[in-house]
Amino acid sequence: MKINNVQIEHFGKLENYFLDFENGFNIIYGNNEDGKSTIMAFIKLMFYGTPGRSTDLSKNMRKKYMPWDGAKMSGSIEFEDKGVTYRLEKQFGGSNATDRISLWNKATGEKEGIASGTDLGQKFFGIGAAAFEKSVFIGQAGSMADTTDREDEITQKLLNLVSTGDESVSQKKVENRLKNAMEALKSRSGRIGVLDKRYQEMNRLNEARSVAMEEEEKKKQFEQQRAILAEQKEMLEQTYSQQQSQYDLQEKLGRLETLKKLIQKKQGVDSLVAECEDKKRRLTEGDAVFDAVL
Repeated sequence: MKINNVQIEHFGKLENYFLDFENGFNIIYGNNEDGKSTIMAFIKLMFYGTPGRSTDLSKNMRKKYMPWDGAKMSGSIEFEDKGVTYRLEKQFGGSNATDRISLWNKATGEKEGIASGTDLGQKFFGIGAAAFEKSVFIGQAGSMADTTDREDEITQKLLNLVSTGDESVSQKKVENRLKNAMEALKSRSGRIGVLDKRYQEMNRLNEARSVAMEEEEKKKQFEQQRAILAEQKEMLEQTYSQQQSQYDLQEKLGRLETLKKLIQKKQGVDSLVAECEDKKRRLTEGDAVFDAVL
């Protein structure tokens, strides 16, 4: 990231002030109260804004650098980042939320969208305000701005380098994420973790499987009993069929015997009739005629 120039319209004692930077290391020097610290403060506020609304003038940079003529603080910075040139314009309000900010892409001439709450310093410098103050924003006599009530980002980055080899990776945060991930998998209560729920589901499925196996065994037993009963039924049907056949045969034989007796009786009757006819014929031979007397 490289700052090309700074244009201050109104900020502290400076008005319509333009400062152009050259490539390489630039030194700004001058007498006391010439505005060196004002330029530094302007750059910081352009990228990071101000925290809170302290009534202490030494801590509230908006009040400290309010233009002497009462005009609104405003200005712009042109800078390069990752090969792209931007122009950052800002009109300061009473707080970060009321600042009017515009970020222009000079290559395309288009205005970049800035989401609410975006930290432009973090976006382009890669560090937060506290780290910026402790590493870049060194004030008079080499003193650093007071950040005792803020997270020591520089120290944290150094610890990250020592413990993980990457300043952006915090060992503590990684450990916390791993711990949280483990808790999410298996909680201390043994009820709400992902694995806990999977174990519960597995136990439920095992119980359902046991019930299903018992039902399947009962089904097999019923099938065996059904097969035995079906075999017994078939045997009974065969026995019934045989007995029915024997009964039918006996009934037919009985009927045949009755028929024989009837035939014999008919033959006897026919024989008697023939005998009678014969006697009648002999009796009627000649001239004599006998009427039958009953």
